[in-house]
Amino acid sequence: MPVIGNATVNLSEEALAGANREAADTGIVTTASGTLTLSDADAGASLSVTFGAPPAGLTSNGTAITWTTSGDGKTLTGTAGGRT
Repeated sequence: MPVIGNATVNLSEEALAGANREAADTGIVTTASGTLTLSDADAGASLSVTFGAPPAGLTSNGTAITWTTSGDGKTLTGTAGGRT
């Protein structure tokens, strides 16, 4: 059975330029990157992963977020009101 390692990331609009950042907020970011570890107990098994857009209904300051994936499928970008 294939296994995907656990990962957690927290992104915040408060880190965007011009945002109303609270003084107590530290370590918030607008981008995240890392490595996703995959494994399979079956020797020689071929693994592939496909990611999709987050669920519909997410908003930024009340504006719907539109999701696009880069041509190589490695970058997911959210845009709301013309801002990424």
